[in-house]
Amino acid sequence: MGPLDHGMCRSIYFAGPEGLNLEISTSEQGIDERAWIDPEVVEKAGISAEELARYTRPAAFEDRGGAVAQPPIDPSKPHMAYPPAVYERLMTMPDDVLTARLSQPDPPVAVSP
Repeated sequence: MGPLDHGMCRSIYFAGPEGLNLEISTSEQGIDERAWIDPEVVEKAGISAEELARYTRPAAFEDRGGAVAQPPIDPSKPHMAYPPAVYERLMTMPDDVLTARLSQPDPPVAVSP
């Protein structure tokens, strides 16, 4: 499902094994993690400073270019946990419509310059 505009990045979501959702995100510019990583959530999730540093400084990505067509819904593959009619509507919605409806580009934390 996606791409969705999250303000700091654009993401595509995939249904994974055991009911997990997988997300791939990309950003053309650097992300100010102070605006997008809520300290309260980090504390509640028990994320250590070392673990947080690893998340905020990932290895560089090399773009190989190209577009990938949306595959048809395959009932034998993992799926996201939505009611069947909602899931089918989401997965068959044109990308631009899905992006417009589900994007949330404003950061949750206001950062002073």
